[in-house]
Amino acid sequence: MPICYMDKTFCKFHSRCKAGAYCNRSLTDQLRADAAGFGLPISQFVSEPSCFDEKDKDDDARIQTEE
Repeated sequence: MPICYMDKTFCKFHSRCKAGAYCNRSLTDQLRADAAGFGLPISQFVSEPSCFDEKDKDDDARIQTEE
């Protein structure tokens, strides 16, 4: 079995998940960069994991931007 970054599976679906902003399995750009720095592959879920909870359209509507 090959060694993967941090020896856990990460979630590429985090941007659509209610918990994605604070989940420790979110596959962020920073995490990708860190793994690349070590030269290690990243284990990723192939499909949405059982903990995945899709954001409602209202969740995105609450985001406010400064103009």
